[in-house]
Amino acid sequence: MDSDALLDLPYDLRRLIVVSDRLTERSEKTAQPASVAAQPASAIDGAGALSQLIAKQPRVALLVLAGAVGWELARAVRKLQAQGTTVRPIALTTAQSLRFPPGHPRTNVVYAAHPVDTGAYIPAADFHRFLFQHKVAEAQRLIRVLGATSVLVRSVRGWNRQAAAHLGLSFPEPSSGDATNTSSSADRRSDADDEIITTMTLTPLGDPYVPDDLVWFSHEPLWQEIASARIDSGLREFSIDVRSSDDFGINSKLKASVDKVGLEAGGKFVEHVETTWRLEGTFAAP
Repeated sequence: MDSDALLDLPYDLRRLIVVSDRLTERSEKTAQPASVAAQPASAIDGAGALSQLIAKQPRVALLVLAGAVGWELARAVRKLQAQGTTVRPIALTTAQSLRFPPGHPRTNVVYAAHPVDTGAYIPAADFHRFLFQHKVAEAQRLIRVLGATSVLVRSVRGWNRQAAAHLGLSFPEPSSGDATNTSSSADRRSDADDEIITTMTLTPLGDPYVPDDLVWFSHEPLWQEIASARIDSGLREFSIDVRSSDDFGINSKLKASVDKVGLEAGGKFVEHVETTWRLEGTFAAP
């Protein structure tokens, strides 16, 4: 299976992958059981088809898969499938056409697919930190190119400034005039305990626009309305929420299962925390 066929699969069927340095395009084909050979090529690959058979023909599936990826990885995939978790082994040649963080991919590490940036895969351990950082950065970029002159980023729920620093999400210190909440809780606080994460003062240099390469924007109707109001009606003030409310099945249960079968999550696991950060401020006069 090449990367295009992989990315054509529904999200849940390509959500979790592990890279095998033994699996090749040829072994994918030869490993394919006759009982699934008639299925569309875009819907299966050798290892993926086997994972579908594990529940029905576990011994046959394990033997054929082991011939393609080795006994250790085959057993791990089988055990995860038996627990209801599908991890799709892919070849290094397929992985080369996908996008990973620096230093990746590595064999035996479980990677999770970005839910909206197709082709991007993140180590399961770092999935939630990366996803939230990516979404906040995109929201900041959007309001900046729309002509923001002042921006205040406020934690409304979930990860606050202390938690963000602990996760490696660095932001400039708020200006001295801003009152910040000094709660000692790093990860979970009530909705009332908001805290200023950072403030920015900007000087717009061009006309407002929406970049073509935003990936979260099409899934955020309120962001779209802010952009339309700014471009079409000269909106002067804005408030945009950046929310993280879905763990996409990447959680401590998955981490425990991955550890138990001898695979890796790719670092220190960051658990999902339901979080809302609010970006508010002003736009330049039209």
